[in-house]
Amino acid sequence: MQGAASYANVHLKDDFLLSLSLFTKRENEILQYMVQGMSNEAISTLLDRSVFTIRNHRKKF
Repeated sequence: MQGAASYANVHLKDDFLLSLSLFTKRENEILQYMVQGMSNEAISTLLDRSVFTIRNHRKKF
């Protein structure tokens, strides 16, 4: 590809592990639930937080 970006060599696990140091513990928890496909409402119920709080955390991603 002569210097162009190659998406065949993307290491998602490595990128995800790097993201763990970029976010707070709560943000990482929400991110993991997002990856599992959970909705804002489901995450808010699980964590006993307002759906608006979850939405605010998700804005950082």
